[in-house]
Amino acid sequence: MIAAEPFGPLAHALDRGLAAPEPVEAPAASVAFSIASRYGTWQGLAALRDSGGAGVRLTDEGVLEAQRALAREEGLFVEPSAAASMTAVMQLAARKALDPEQTIVVVLTSGGLKDPGVIRTWLPPVPAADGDFDRLLTVLREAYGLALDG
Repeated sequence: MIAAEPFGPLAHALDRGLAAPEPVEAPAASVAFSIASRYGTWQGLAALRDSGGAGVRLTDEGVLEAQRALAREEGLFVEPSAAASMTAVMQLAARKALDPEQTIVVVLTSGGLKDPGVIRTWLPPVPAADGDFDRLLTVLREAYGLALDG
């Protein structure tokens, strides 16, 4: 089991061999705000220890890259907090810390429409088409290369 954490309280506790997690610093807000906590739980720490797991600290850049990769490669639009699990997998894979023979399950907990604001940092503007059907066809053709007959 892997804990994907913006601030890393469980990773901190594991690294230091603590009996219980202690609060860690939160230098700035995280794009994965719904899971960005300075506090870990005893139960979470126990689950990681019992499973031989680890905690992985995340960066906003890593979370956004995982969000883009899921959209690009899998067609999945998830919110940043949901992309955290994929972020951890990508970081562990880059460090060659995953067994290639092991089955890895990535849980994606919520869709991107829950927090669409952050995608504005990496998606181009969505073209607008007024209520005219011919204008809509023009926008689809010019913006996306989609040619439809009206």
